[in-house]
Amino acid sequence: MRVLDRLREVTPQGQMFPAGLVRWDGVEASDDLVGRADEALHHAKHHGRDRVHLVDAIPTTRDTRILA
Repeated sequence: MRVLDRLREVTPQGQMFPAGLVRWDGVEASDDLVGRADEALHHAKHHGRDRVHLVDAIPTTRDTRILA
């Protein structure tokens, strides 16, 4: 979230961006991790402007929350 906050500070005035974040458990394959991040980004895009969507590290539980 700190990185996203820093990116927002330098985003041109009036522009916003959605973000999809995933937590990695250190075991999940990179293809699966990127796939989950892509899903999180799409979820953030479709649920309002300037959203951050976080997906938990354990794919079987899929603990998801909208953070902003």
